[in-house]
Amino acid sequence: MSNYKAREYFYDWYKTLPINIDEETGNKRIEAIDIILENDDEGFWFDLLNLYFKVKPVSKENKGIFVNEFHEKDATFPLSKNDNIIQTLAGICLCILFDEQTSQLNDKLSYAILNSNFYNQLKLNTKIPVTEYAVEYLKRDGDRVKKEADSSDVEDLEILEELDIELTTTNRALAPAETLSIIKSINTLHTSNLLLREELDVLWWLMGEFSINGSEYFNKLGLQSMIFLGAKDLSELTLISQSLKSSISFLKKTLYLSNNGKNIDSKTSIVEAAKSLTESQFDLITNVDNISIYTPCLNILNKLKIQKITDDSISTICGNVGFDISKTISPIELSKQLYEEYIYLKQF
Repeated sequence: MSNYKAREYFYDWYKTLPINIDEETGNKRIEAIDIILENDDEGFWFDLLNLYFKVKPVSKENKGIFVNEFHEKDATFPLSKNDNIIQTLAGICLCILFDEQTSQLNDKLSYAILNSNFYNQLKLNTKIPVTEYAVEYLKRDGDRVKKEADSSDVEDLEILEELDIELTTTNRALAPAETLSIIKSINTLHTSNLLLREELDVLWWLMGEFSINGSEYFNKLGLQSMIFLGAKDLSELTLISQSLKSSISFLKKTLYLSNNGKNIDSKTSIVEAAKSLTESQFDLITNVDNISIYTPCLNILNKLKIQKITDDSISTICGNVGFDISKTISPIELSKQLYEEYIYLKQF
């Protein structure tokens, strides 16, 4: 990414619209964006994401809040025939949000954006680099968590030991600042321990070659089933609500083992792979909340489970989701997509 802040690209991104604005109008738009960035309502931001992708549903109330912020700053802001302007401004708001803030809401939004690219489900005609900023946000936040955990162990233990000695010898009560320091140290140590446990659990899972959700050895379940069951297993072994950096390597290993060490490059489709699942496996894989367009793989699997796999149901689902679900894809891409969707759902 560039060394410039996202907000510094405002005029460049706004020029993607066939509309020219002067500096005064541009500054009013930026003032409105700063007010919008103070809104921490999750529903509002997911409606903003839907406005960016031009998909439904979108709350009329939240769309009205978004438009009114700009109209209040600039009475010339159009109140109708403004879909392209709204899409561009929604994209700019998301880029600046990812660039300037860190929050669980940002985690949810960024994973939703990355998941939406499955099979090019949501095709964009905008040049606003929202996906790039979402990717950079997740990388930056993941590096922050790992760095804090790696550097915390000795320092935080020393803090706790010093406080324990002092409180024991002086018999005094904890000051508020000391309480906060203890909580922070314990939380950081907890994260560090989770990362270590996470790594060990994944390695033992791979060494045992036994699926948690399939209740069987990888090679007994087979490649097609393990595309889904491997993703489900690995997501449950991911204790921090962020994707494992080596997740694609772990998933490749499970698929390779499930195929008895044979090549796993032959493409398949989500429909063909789903035919290998038993009814109970279907239930295990789709037994999650918040399935939506931002979990496209789970959305398709859920529809296939309900409607059963027939030519008619496949045609109906293709029309419903807006793309050909029989299109082939590599097993690892499909497994990785499902894994990322599970990680996204962990944010809720």
